[in-house]
Amino acid sequence: MIISLKNTVLFCGCMTLSSGFFAQEAFVANGNEAQGTGGTVSSSIGQVFDQSFSQTTGTVSQGVQQAYEIFTANITELAKPFNIQVYPNPTDGQIQLSMEAVSFDKMNYRIFDLNGKQLAAESISTTSSTLSFDLYPAGVYLLDVFSNNQSIQTFKIIKK
Repeated sequence: MIISLKNTVLFCGCMTLSSGFFAQEAFVANGNEAQGTGGTVSSSIGQVFDQSFSQTTGTVSQGVQQAYEIFTANITELAKPFNIQVYPNPTDGQIQLSMEAVSFDKMNYRIFDLNGKQLAAESISTTSSTLSFDLYPAGVYLLDVFSNNQSIQTFKIIKK
């Protein structure tokens, strides 16, 4: 009985020591940031906190802060309207690329595999073009149509 009591105490001591070594971890569902004349506050939804500070002006709960980055995207609208169709998709070997465009000046297409490797590139000079997928194995490919080196539409092509 004394041996089992020592084993129990030893086991409980090991469990107490091992339970005290945890890293900070948070899985949050959402977050936000708010600004006002009194300052800025970041919030996380779904995060458990264990310490809070209160004053007459408000309460702050301590927790994990997420990185906040601002990105600016430049979106240039194309001046020319395009109506592009690709058929048949899925294909056994060849597809038709047809479009209504005001001008075909500097228009081209590029075919990529899903690893991003460019497989073909050709200029477009008519309203209808036949593209051959005969040399490619069955799989999924991306057909990207460009005007003045700007992508105007991307199609996912399935080769059977």
